[in-house]
Amino acid sequence: MKNKHVPTEGTHVILELKVKEGKEFRGDRLKDFFYDLLKESNATIIDFKHFVFPNEASSGVFLLGESHLSWHYWIDEGYVSLDIYTCGNSFNHIKALSILKENFIIDDIKILKRGINRRGVYKINISNEI
Repeated sequence: MKNKHVPTEGTHVILELKVKEGKEFRGDRLKDFFYDLLKESNATIIDFKHFVFPNEASSGVFLLGESHLSWHYWIDEGYVSLDIYTCGNSFNHIKALSILKENFIIDDIKILKRGINRRGVYKINISNEI
């Protein structure tokens, strides 16, 4: 990763996802899916750690130059709890959400603006729009 200044202003997206019919994310597949999503959305991946449970559900976290992506996947329910926090403006949220919508039903989404802006520290306001 190049030495670059990343502003503290960021977007924290919290999603409740259901896997779409016909999509398969057993074992390492969800980790691979999120890796590709991050690359296509212009994230800087520094490292990742994940664990696959005996039933092939998974949990994991990607450490990003911009912050992080983490998930927990309950395979029996087809439910994914997803958290994406990125500082700066290099991450393409629209692209990431488009990729997610192709593979998941978004049951709920909360979007928080965080960090320091020109008027000071953001007060956390929850919305459903990027």
